[in-house]
Amino acid sequence: MRALDIYNKLEKYFKPEQCTDVVKNGIQYHNAEEIEKVYTATFASESVISEILMRGQKNVLLFTHHPLPQRKPPDYGPSEISRRLIMEMKENKVSLFSYHIPLDRNGVYSPGNNLAKAMGIIPYDEFYFQNNVFMGVLCNSHFATVYEAKERLEQAIDHKAKLYCYGDSYLNDGRIAIMAGGASNLDIYEYLADKGVNTFITGVTNPKKAEWIAEIHEKAKENGINLIGGTHCSTEKFACIAMLDFFRGMGLESEFIDEEPDFCDL
Repeated sequence: MRALDIYNKLEKYFKPEQCTDVVKNGIQYHNAEEIEKVYTATFASESVISEILMRGQKNVLLFTHHPLPQRKPPDYGPSEISRRLIMEMKENKVSLFSYHIPLDRNGVYSPGNNLAKAMGIIPYDEFYFQNNVFMGVLCNSHFATVYEAKERLEQAIDHKAKLYCYGDSYLNDGRIAIMAGGASNLDIYEYLADKGVNTFITGVTNPKKAEWIAEIHEKAKENGINLIGGTHCSTEKFACIAMLDFFRGMGLESEFIDEEPDFCDL
């Protein structure tokens, strides 16, 4: 399929012009005129790109939620794709396309809705308005306690999660809030308390990782909101898994490539 036709279909569906963002959305590296296979991944990480190159396939599109690799310890400074990998992608006709906020917007392929789906819980409302879109979801579940919610999250992401108990261990009528990836808005905790939600699932919860994360813990404590962290990468990956259906709907072979999450997020 022509690469430009794929880009146009993505743009028509996700409408990136309606969002604001801090990163470049859309085509990052256009290296192939025709696309025979699409890979999806959460980040444009070295491990993901290296895996594609190792397979020796050409005329490939890599679709990611983030256009760059995960930031790395100890300083978590800005990340970048190495010059070597950029050159190898060009030589092997591997293109990179990324949607950040356009994919975050609540919808069929969004991280929040698809994490809820993976956990078997049902969104009934949305919240967390940022960059001109809603990204968070309020969900109904059959769980009685926060421990059941944590266990179900761990089953979905296939690794440990981290629970910070700042509220009642019993869920309020099974209600749970989800904002995949990270959530720096301090106003949401009072909002969730007013909505009768006492448990919030997100990606990054380690208060030692950044000042803004320590601040959300204070707000969660003030409002009696339990925090459950599942890492940035793992809570967002279900959006990229869901995107396989988008590309398969165009008749393209598609495959998701997972990567190691940063457990320091917890």
